[in-house]
Amino acid sequence: MLELERAQVFYGGAQALFEVSMEIEPGEVVALVGRNGAGKSTALKALAGWEPLREGTIRWNGSALRAVSAEQMSRLGIALVPDSRQVFPLLSVEENLRMSSVAHKASRWTIESAFSLFPRLAERRTAAGAALSGGEQQMLAIARALLCQPAVLLLDEPTEGLSPIMAQAVLEAIRTVASEQIGIVIVEQNARIPLQLARRFYVLDSGCVAWKGNREAFLRDEEKVNRLMSV
Repeated sequence: MLELERAQVFYGGAQALFEVSMEIEPGEVVALVGRNGAGKSTALKALAGWEPLREGTIRWNGSALRAVSAEQMSRLGIALVPDSRQVFPLLSVEENLRMSSVAHKASRWTIESAFSLFPRLAERRTAAGAALSGGEQQMLAIARALLCQPAVLLLDEPTEGLSPIMAQAVLEAIRTVASEQIGIVIVEQNARIPLQLARRFYVLDSGCVAWKGNREAFLRDEEKVNRLMSV
């Protein structure tokens, strides 16, 4: 289990997270939602070791981690797919995937199993990253993260800017990944997207956890949650 415990994160002198706590269990889809600037992406980056904690603790299977770095978290099995996707524009789809697999010994996820999850990528395997549509780039970014053999997959707005068909294809792939007992955190501004998948929800507001609960409680408190998420 991956846990963030009373995390405080700063950008220079500006505090972005205020004692944020959350947890992700194997095979569980957790949604992190809130308005723009609420701290959602920062929380993901903290979990992945991309942003250091000023205060607080990251725990992995009950043990507190020290001197957390992005490399350390990746080796533990924590993979972040940022909202920018960051595919290599001049490399082909297959070359992008090979670059990701170099540092991680293949086990469950291989290039061919990634192509099975995303058949569209198999069709475009020789296309350059820059030639892909937004949806195809998102599929490639997720496939590349899976080749890191993650135990937890952190997805920052995976459906942003995608057509409804592409967005649904990405969500179905996420559902399949979760069935492999991989913990998943989905960051979205629009709660309707993760409602299709998530079992538990955290609502961030101004860098704090303003609400948390399971899917049933989320639907029950929908009016309150919507107020917290409104601009």
